[in-house]
Amino acid sequence: MNRLNRPLSTEKFVAPTFEPEQWAQIFNTALISTRVEQSKASSSEIFHLMQEPAFQTLLNAIHQYAESKSIPESQAAQEVIQTFRKIDFLWTELLLQEGFERVQGR
Repeated sequence: MNRLNRPLSTEKFVAPTFEPEQWAQIFNTALISTRVEQSKASSSEIFHLMQEPAFQTLLNAIHQYAESKSIPESQAAQEVIQTFRKIDFLWTELLLQEGFERVQGR
């Protein structure tokens, strides 16, 4: 078991061969298209989300990132989350600015 309480897998994940720009476009498109108004999440919603395959994929990515950088998984998780939050914040700002410009007729 690793520190995320997940069994260690001997099977390697092989990512599709996209250029970094393509990965960024895929991620940014998903980020914008799934943007929803934030609401208070109950503990049952949090538990449900943590059971989703998408969350397990994030944990796998964090584990792989930690291994590739030889850093603790907690540090890898913080770096991944901080990067995601920065990207989400910047996209929110950009979309708000575009909305303001449309309202002002620019």
